[in-house]
Amino acid sequence: MDMARKTVAKKKIKKVKKAKKAATTQQPKPNSPAGDKKRKASDLEEPDAKRRKQEAHARVFGTMVSASKKEKEDVVLTCKPTVDVKFSGMKKELKVRDLQDLVCWALADGITPVSWVNCQGKHLIPKVAVIMLDSLSSKVFRQLSKKGKMSNIKRIFPKEKEIATRAAGGKTRVFHGLNVFLGRPAKTKNSEKRKPDQVLPGPSHYVLNEVELLENGFPVQTSSYEHYFRFQENPSSDATAEPRLLAVDCEMCQTTQGLELTRISVVDSDHKVLYDKFVKPQNTITDYLTRWSGVTSETLQNVTTTLQDVQQELSQIIYSDTILVGHSLENDLHAMKIIHEKVIDTSVLYPTSVEGKKHALRFLSEKYLQEVIQTGNHDPTQDAVASLKLAQLKFKNGPTFGQSDTESLFKVTSEFSHKSVLLDTVGICRQYSTGKLHSVMPVISDEELKDKTVSQARTTDTKFIFSHFHGFEKHWADQQEALADVESEDEESSDGPDVCSVTKNWLTVSELDRTPEKEEKEETEEKVEAEATPVTKPLDTNTTTADSQVTSVDSALDSEAQLEKIATLADELVSETYDALPAGSLLIIFTGNGDLHLIKSLYKRRLEKQSCKRWRSSDENNFLQAIEKSRKGLAWITIKEEEDLESEEKSQDKEELEQK
Repeated sequence: MDMARKTVAKKKIKKVKKAKKAATTQQPKPNSPAGDKKRKASDLEEPDAKRRKQEAHARVFGTMVSASKKEKEDVVLTCKPTVDVKFSGMKKELKVRDLQDLVCWALADGITPVSWVNCQGKHLIPKVAVIMLDSLSSKVFRQLSKKGKMSNIKRIFPKEKEIATRAAGGKTRVFHGLNVFLGRPAKTKNSEKRKPDQVLPGPSHYVLNEVELLENGFPVQTSSYEHYFRFQENPSSDATAEPRLLAVDCEMCQTTQGLELTRISVVDSDHKVLYDKFVKPQNTITDYLTRWSGVTSETLQNVTTTLQDVQQELSQIIYSDTILVGHSLENDLHAMKIIHEKVIDTSVLYPTSVEGKKHALRFLSEKYLQEVIQTGNHDPTQDAVASLKLAQLKFKNGPTFGQSDTESLFKVTSEFSHKSVLLDTVGICRQYSTGKLHSVMPVISDEELKDKTVSQARTTDTKFIFSHFHGFEKHWADQQEALADVESEDEESSDGPDVCSVTKNWLTVSELDRTPEKEEKEETEEKVEAEATPVTKPLDTNTTTADSQVTSVDSALDSEAQLEKIATLADELVSETYDALPAGSLLIIFTGNGDLHLIKSLYKRRLEKQSCKRWRSSDENNFLQAIEKSRKGLAWITIKEEEDLESEEKSQDKEELEQK
């Protein structure tokens, strides 16, 4: 009984203490205003706190946010990084931007691309190396692999690690993989965003200053341009009003003395044409540049207007305080032999992220105006209106509108104190030298590229290496150049060029519509046919035809041998770089895109045939299929593991023992 009483007494004491504690805290009821306030505050704070915790954990461990506790513990226990490509859902191919995201995750504060890869232990990655085998298509890679020319790549990257990629672009365009990979979307600052009550500056704010005029090659008042024309002051100008705004665009031709004016258009701020005339050049014309200007010998046959006439007539509508708008306007002013300081250049208003490069007017028009221009020959009136619309769009949205929305990938990595190295040609190194690179190594050959890449892979202080292999790209360029020479010879020897013969020399539907299964089936059929009929087809008995056939066969054999030589060098570059990298390094190989020189040739042919209305629907279909094919590429991703080093050492020891 005593024990029972003591137990009951203890329970009562606990109950009393609990009641006193609840009374002293005076917690608000769930339905009270104070309770609602506290609950709302916690609702706001908890997601942010959870997010900060997840980001901190991702920076330290480099794991996915959705990783389980066991997975995170495994990273700590194994102490080695992992990158496992695992496609989920409908995603079967990667974009070049996806590969860039992976590099930013490994080197900067990029978020793990969880949709296609499981990344862990990024703080354990000593080095990241990226090699671009430019313009190597999947079809060519498979053909070379079957000949044993890509054995090292197949050894380092098993079949399941071969990833299909897709270059950026659209139905009628392809963007080079290099520009996409090295250009990172820039972070926008809140201070740069336009405020609702912000007063925007007028057109005069965007007029180029003296330094900008010199930097962009505009004619200025110097001894070199003493013979250039200048407009007079406006006698009825109002100092308080905004100056008149006019847009100008010119077309030129090539003469014995350089580029000369052949047509000029001027439009006002309401997009109305004020002046549009053809001009007769002073010197003998060597090239009408018809494919761009649309001007022909027939166009200028009865033209009597001279450059001096244009200058005098423009002086009736343009004064020294008039603001001229144009795209790369320095070329137009040089063609008109005019000095004018009040200019707004849309190529400067909408800059690129790469120093020394400018956006094309066609690109800016399509991006910001949703208007497609220059589909055939250039129309100066249309181009002038497009330039004016772009300038007016800038006036409406403010100075920060249209600023470069990308930044160099090297700028991103340098913010985290990583030493980065770019190995490429002199021109590309100059374009991407942003001042943030620790080292730029221009190369003049792929052999030199291989040696320097391997050397940088061995160094301990270099964190990020980007190496650009040009062998395949140069090969396709040489092929297109040789093909163009053959075409020109054929046209000279015949009555004229073949009507829209795109499928004749460049591509056929059967070549575009290939799949691995179809190729394998064709190869099997060819093999069976070769075994059944081993007799080769004799050359034509005609001497001229036979000679051309022999030349064609020799050329094809030389081209194939050259391609195999390039493939061997590319294979050695990947293999030796991989061997030189320390264990745990991330190695990414990607091709970016297919043969873009083919696409350039097709673009040229398309413009020429469209101008004479000889471009058939079948040619357009082949063109679109070629675009789609050129967007397909390959990528390989791997982490170098310790056991790879051990296996290499064992194989070397085995070879030495066999030699002894």
